[in-house]
Amino acid sequence: MKACIQKLRNACLGLNLAEDTLCFVESTRALLRRAGVTLLQAQSMITRLTEIACASAPLSVDNSAVENELEMETKAKETTAADGQNVRHKETPKSYTKKTFGLWIAEVWERLTTIPAFYPETPKSDHSMMQLLYEFGKMLRIDNALLARAVSTLGVAETLLLADRIAEQPERVKCPDGYLAKILGVRVGHGQLS
Repeated sequence: MKACIQKLRNACLGLNLAEDTLCFVESTRALLRRAGVTLLQAQSMITRLTEIACASAPLSVDNSAVENELEMETKAKETTAADGQNVRHKETPKSYTKKTFGLWIAEVWERLTTIPAFYPETPKSDHSMMQLLYEFGKMLRIDNALLARAVSTLGVAETLLLADRIAEQPERVKCPDGYLAKILGVRVGHGQLS
């Protein structure tokens, strides 16, 4: 996936992009270098970079080639070198995963006050939670690159809770972009905000 993101990133850098889009494309390099990049974040980057590449130059990036590469990589991981049989190995559960995603999403959703008014149904997966965050960020006029930075720094749940706090104070927070950027700039140790 990192190779796919790198390939898409390089294709996008050769295009004539708007400043905010170019900022997002350039920030993907730093995000890839982090050890804590999750599968969801990588998939989100691939989706966004593909959208950028297709919107700016429809003939320069072949989506089917990218999808074929991802499919081949997935199959290569599932297939062993022994006599051509497809064997799926069971992974041991990670010790740090204490909650399932469904429970995690439900707990976050209960803490929100404003967002459920716009989206009455609780998201069913972490991917739908991420989509909801980016849609709501557009409503608040928060740049996607800044949201991506917030997600990579704070995590999806904290960023969603922060967007909810911004939305419940529209008269106080006149510039949600600046507010979020300022919060990201005053980050304290151990994931707490001042």
